[in-house]
Amino acid sequence: MKCLLVVPMFANIGQSYDFPLGIAYISSTLKQAGYDVHCLNLNHQELAPTESLARAIKAFDPDVCGVGGLSAHFEKVKAIFDYVRLAKPSIINIVGGGLFSSDPETMLNVLEADIGVVGEGEQTILEVFSALTDERSLMDVNGIWFKNGDGKATQTPPRTPNHDLDSIPWPDYEGFQADDLIELANPVDNYFYDTIENPRSLPMIASRSCPFACSFCFHPTGRVYRNRGLDGFFEELEFLIGKYAINMVAVLDEIFAVKKNRLLEFCDRMEPFNIKWMVQLHVGVIDEEVIIRMKEAGCVYISYGIESMNDAVLLSMQKKATKEQIERALAITYEKRIGIQGNLIFGETAETLETANDSLDWWANNRKYHITLSRLQVYPGSPIYYDALAKGLIKDKMEIIRWPYLNATAIEDDAFMNMIARLTIFSKTVIDPAKVISFEKEEGGAVRGDLYRIKWRCRRCEAVNVFKNIPNDKHQTLHSFMFTCRQCLTRADVQNLAKSMLTDQGAEAAYAQAAALRKSGKAKEAELKYLGILKEDEGLISAASRPEAAVRAAFDLGSLLLQQKDRLPKAIYYLAIALICNPYNPVYNIAFANALLAEGSHSAAKMYWEQAKRLAPPDNALLNGQLQALGKLVDAAQGGKPKFL
Repeated sequence: MKCLLVVPMFANIGQSYDFPLGIAYISSTLKQAGYDVHCLNLNHQELAPTESLARAIKAFDPDVCGVGGLSAHFEKVKAIFDYVRLAKPSIINIVGGGLFSSDPETMLNVLEADIGVVGEGEQTILEVFSALTDERSLMDVNGIWFKNGDGKATQTPPRTPNHDLDSIPWPDYEGFQADDLIELANPVDNYFYDTIENPRSLPMIASRSCPFACSFCFHPTGRVYRNRGLDGFFEELEFLIGKYAINMVAVLDEIFAVKKNRLLEFCDRMEPFNIKWMVQLHVGVIDEEVIIRMKEAGCVYISYGIESMNDAVLLSMQKKATKEQIERALAITYEKRIGIQGNLIFGETAETLETANDSLDWWANNRKYHITLSRLQVYPGSPIYYDALAKGLIKDKMEIIRWPYLNATAIEDDAFMNMIARLTIFSKTVIDPAKVISFEKEEGGAVRGDLYRIKWRCRRCEAVNVFKNIPNDKHQTLHSFMFTCRQCLTRADVQNLAKSMLTDQGAEAAYAQAAALRKSGKAKEAELKYLGILKEDEGLISAASRPEAAVRAAFDLGSLLLQQKDRLPKAIYYLAIALICNPYNPVYNIAFANALLAEGSHSAAKMYWEQAKRLAPPDNALLNGQLQALGKLVDAAQGGKPKFL
């Protein structure tokens, strides 16, 4: 039985990506059992994916093709199966991972796979291969779905979770070209990589699943939380350091060490390796002793599941955490200078505009933690997914795979979408700007384009950071790099001075005409001319890719409409477009703050007024006068409940 295992193409050639541990465990399991396995990682092929697949099938002639992934990888996985089937109609396609486990029957049919593995797959895949080799019935294999002789999806009994994780062979790092991935790593690719000049990182796991049952979460390896023995973990780590010279490791458990004693023992054993590491933790395990020990042992980042700063929403999410616990964990982590990664998720079933305002108020007043804002994604298999199905909110299961967003709250749809739009604006325009000392183009640069040497000063600790060989391939239309200070491990927004602004000569000429009309008092004619420049309106998300003339047109049009009370929503929309394109412009921030103040969103207005103060040159008398006037209005509007939406 010959097996082709394929990793989809997750990134452009030359860019880093997350190493796929799941299929690497499957590969090592099959190889240890003596099966003939060919690994094909499409991220490291010179040929296009279809050509690489064609070459592999012709050269290896596999009996089985195996692919795994998460729901977000659906299109990539389906494309692989479709092409493989076309190239060799008799091949047996086997799918695994969270993509399949979350909705097995739907995925088996839509992907046109022959067999699907539910949950962790090491023992299951061995039994599947044994049955196929001996031509026995697949009904004897627990934990799978398959198509019977009539082509109907058939389910076998569930498999008991494997509690002996140390019995599983280590992932097949070599087969999937981990060495090539390590060489690609660049500080710009991952917040964890930021912490070192030459990152050489691989992921590992120390446990499987999670003991919690958050409403929005699905656990691909099952519902039973199991720890791996630390002896086995550190034997593998020692091997990876020796073979790949890694200097950092990301422990990618869904939740790491729910018990304090295990975490402290891990730190004791990790410290002698003198490498950097990160984990994901629940705030309930955090105290000062733990954080100090983690810092001493080399931990540079902790990812916390924050999700909301309203206790009612946290309760509905089944987070088993309170706002007070979260604040305490973040404060200790920040004080002891370990990097923080976390999200606020908006749109859980208990969310209201009031609870969203609560979370945003906390976020605005705690920007030092750099918590990101996210819209709830409805993952198949999660409690909120089944709740949405029961309520009839999901009409087509495949649509939620392709676009995992819906309104699961009691908020009216229009108000909900306005909330999401406002979150998008905040995410793209609220910045914590560091002082850029120099931004210089370096010699070299090929696969990922031009490289830059960026020197910047941290606002928190005043340390000067020098980031070398930074590519601009992911940031050509973005205004900032988000870097981590290597001294205090606090994040900062570093302005992208290599950002390319698009120039459209036709738009420039039209803008000059519109500006002249506005100056001469012909507001209506100017508005029509501005709208002509903005006729191809692609919304807020793509605003950053607009030509420079369109950005100025959006700002002028927003300012014009701001003078008309009945057109305030449109004024906010166009001013937001300009601000998304350049949040470092203090004039844009002042105008947007004025618009938010007119709307009654006084807390959000204060946030942008404060940002404008940080950005405005101290010697610009006109700007400082505008800021003083705006400040008086902002101060007068404060009081009562926070208002961001």
